[in-house]
Amino acid sequence: MKQLIQGESWEPVTVSLYRRDRQLTLSMGSRYRSTVRRNDALQIHRLESVRRLYEAIDGKIRECRRDNTRRGYEVLRNFLNANCGDTPLVADALDNYAHSFAEALQQLYADSPVMRNQLTLGLSGVLTYARLKGWLPEGYRMQLPKLAKVRVTRHRDMDPQQLRALRELAHRHIADDPMLTRRDTYALALFELDFALQGLAPVDMAMLRIGMIREQPVQMTDGTWHPAYIIETERRKTGIPVQNIQ
Repeated sequence: MKQLIQGESWEPVTVSLYRRDRQLTLSMGSRYRSTVRRNDALQIHRLESVRRLYEAIDGKIRECRRDNTRRGYEVLRNFLNANCGDTPLVADALDNYAHSFAEALQQLYADSPVMRNQLTLGLSGVLTYARLKGWLPEGYRMQLPKLAKVRVTRHRDMDPQQLRALRELAHRHIADDPMLTRRDTYALALFELDFALQGLAPVDMAMLRIGMIREQPVQMTDGTWHPAYIIETERRKTGIPVQNIQ
């Protein structure tokens, strides 16, 4: 199609037509011809070159080295898929997408700042990945609307009496079911083991091996020596060495 407009500077542009696996590039003198304004030439984006948000998420997931980090981005993808959908990685589309994302966070996690923060940081990491890949302009930053602050109205920590009652319950269940065949006994045993290991994360407990445990006498504050078990491992998330003395 050829357009002629009086008073404006126009420049003919070659058009590429795609037919299955063949590309046909028409010359300047051929019948099919398109024109655009000279000043708008740099604003043209071919549809096949525009990446989408889900592509960036999938790429970020493949790049993750740790299972916990990978699962975090999978949670983000499921959340977006259920509440916001996909979007092209174009600044205008992402700015509109930010409002849908913020509304979903406010609606579903109004009382959970931890989840809101996790999902927001995850989306920020995906956009950073897209910028490094050249799929977004280097200076682009998504502007999220301000979310309402969450006020904590109750304490979530157990008091000493509740902790004592829970440990006594764990001891009774383990005594009645020493092979941990019931799910409630297994869960209580994990809690008791985590308590004994001074709060070691479950993912780190799963990595423990017999060779990591050694017996060694330790000197107490009163100068006496007592046998103890020393567990040496490292946190899987950060790689920081951990020494646990029992």
